[in-house]
Amino acid sequence: MTNPTKLHIDLQKGTVDVEGDKDLIEKVYLDFKENLLAGRSRMESSSADLQERAKAQPLRRPRSSRTTTPEGAKPIYVPSLVKNLDTSKLAAFSAPYAPKNHSERVLLFVKFLETALKITPCTADQIYTCYKSARVKVPEAYEQALREARGNRYGYIDYKTLTGITATVRGANHFDHDGIRKAPE
Repeated sequence: MTNPTKLHIDLQKGTVDVEGDKDLIEKVYLDFKENLLAGRSRMESSSADLQERAKAQPLRRPRSSRTTTPEGAKPIYVPSLVKNLDTSKLAAFSAPYAPKNHSERVLLFVKFLETALKITPCTADQIYTCYKSARVKVPEAYEQALREARGNRYGYIDYKTLTGITATVRGANHFDHDGIRKAPE
């Protein structure tokens, strides 16, 4: 029995490992070498083409993503007031609390809607109406504020759509057990 012939080719150097009879090794090596040389010449020619095109075209700034929306992109949510929502009890409900961020404020409004008005689940528009009724500055990225209240950091609310928002167990615990600081008296 004859010892098989081995060929080691390092890709960084242009080599590959092969083991077999001498004819097979020679065939693999020649095929690899041809493809390597052909690929190198294609890369050099495409690089030259790119350089020529870069010289021919002046540099331009890309358009801002704010001015154009790509096709198929999700439209930006714009909240609206719910005119028939009774928020007259909101001031009394929220008086003992001093939320320190929008996530706590969203939780406060969700708990108001759930406990005082018996609305479960509530909508993003109802929460927006609470912001306006309480005369609290609405976050510029309103939908992002809802996502943060839902996210891993806080996890106060649960929603999959903007029309099905509820307080989570974590949010209820935070609200019920002095998580939202009481306002100083």
